[in-house]
Amino acid sequence: MTQSVTREALILLPYDKAFVRIDRLGIVDPLLKASENGATVKIICPLTGELKDSGENI
Repeated sequence: MTQSVTREALILLPYDKAFVRIDRLGIVDPLLKASENGATVKIICPLTGELKDSGENI
């Protein structure tokens, strides 16, 4: 599903560990590629100390 994003993607995550899970599942990388190709990608989730390092990489 994330590999077919061409225009816009909005991901709403209820808690911080959900972001870690989607990253481990390999969902974040295709979203980053879609963003590089001109798509608008928004990921909304609570930010904690554990995610600050991951957020800086994105």
